[in-house]
Amino acid sequence: MKLLVTYISQRFKPLQFLVLACLLSLLIYHPTDEIAHWLNGIGFLFASFFAFRFLDDVFSVHIDRIEHPERQYLSVKNYVTFVVICACVLPIYLIALFYFEWPWPYIGSIILLIITSVILYTIFGKKPNVLMLISLLKYPVLLGAFIDFPESFLPQIIASFFIVLAYDLAEDIHRNKSTFWWLLVVELICGLLLFHHLTLTLFLLFLIAPIIQTVLAHFFSPAKANAVGNKLQLSGYRYLHIQLIFYYPITYYVFTYFSTL
Repeated sequence: MKLLVTYISQRFKPLQFLVLACLLSLLIYHPTDEIAHWLNGIGFLFASFFAFRFLDDVFSVHIDRIEHPERQYLSVKNYVTFVVICACVLPIYLIALFYFEWPWPYIGSIILLIITSVILYTIFGKKPNVLMLISLLKYPVLLGAFIDFPESFLPQIIASFFIVLAYDLAEDIHRNKSTFWWLLVVELICGLLLFHHLTLTLFLLFLIAPIIQTVLAHFFSPAKANAVGNKLQLSGYRYLHIQLIFYYPITYYVFTYFSTL
């Protein structure tokens, strides 16, 4: 029990999970939908992020032991206990979905996501770049698991993967110079998926805006470095990841809302 409490205090960030759930839900929330359905979806995403955090951390042990040695659940003594806790949390999460009468097809997609993630983690668990991508698979699956016709929101659901990827790349851009170019590609994909329905002028404006911001941060604000934990972070990128995670869902929702008026 002590290990669980320690883990939650270290790895569970309720405000961050709640904000992320609200932002991603904006991608598929139509202004004409009932607000109760939207709130229900936010609660589902919040609980899902909590459950999948355990799964992600169980299989990122090889990387996290090097980068985060201070995390107690990663020690050889505690790790087996942590795996057992994870093996209990995920079934409880699925049972809760059954209890709240979540549609069977969506529960099936989540079970398939868990199985697929375990297989991919087992194969690629020691490769940091692939590991990051595996952990992002949950966002489009979970986002599509609380709307009646997910195929109607396919670009937005796919965009959720790239939005969180943009966040991760911008947050860790100081690690590798090539990350900058990958971030620009991901920003381009996000813009194409979310803003293609706008007029050409608005499409180009909102497609290019975050790309210009990233370029400016890269070429004009990188001189000053800030110590962030055991990392070295360039000042130009300090809040870029936060700006991106807010920019895409809110901008998309605002234009969707006004287009229905």
